[in-house]
Amino acid sequence: MDVFDPVAAALACGATKATRLSPSQIITDPAYFAVCRSNGCGSFGQCWNCPPYERPDPENAASLSLYPNALLWQTIGELEDSFDLEGMTEAKRRHQATAYALRSLFRARGIDALHLGCGGCCFCERCARLDGQPCRHPQGPMPAMEGYGVDVYRTTRQTDLLYINGSDTVTYFGLVCYGR
Repeated sequence: MDVFDPVAAALACGATKATRLSPSQIITDPAYFAVCRSNGCGSFGQCWNCPPYERPDPENAASLSLYPNALLWQTIGELEDSFDLEGMTEAKRRHQATAYALRSLFRARGIDALHLGCGGCCFCERCARLDGQPCRHPQGPMPAMEGYGVDVYRTTRQTDLLYINGSDTVTYFGLVCYGR
């Protein structure tokens, strides 16, 4: 049987860069839960896969340490300028496609993993939560790193991944905790 390399897998799925971490290197901060509760992205209480519905805050952060391995990965999108909202949206779409491809690869190999994305769930055009219905794709959505209290900036400082990759770029991150 071939040896699974999660970094190579992330790159093959479309990540720009990826690195392995020990779960102890994932820095969490309760302030990120407060950011979610302040509803800056508009998804708080509007989406089954975002707080407060996903899980209580302390359980999210604690669950990261249940896995012995972690993979932090990023996609970097090129923008026309710092106001290129269409470019940012397209870069996030590509990032999400990479996240779903990577998750499918882990699942196909039978690897138990917690996949965290950036920002709120955008699996469906309109979340069933808004219509008082259960999630239409319970195996589809990917919780946000923010909902787990992950401080991406401080976590990346321990790696060779850059949080900011130059002017006229946008960087999105994903995190996979695996191997439980």
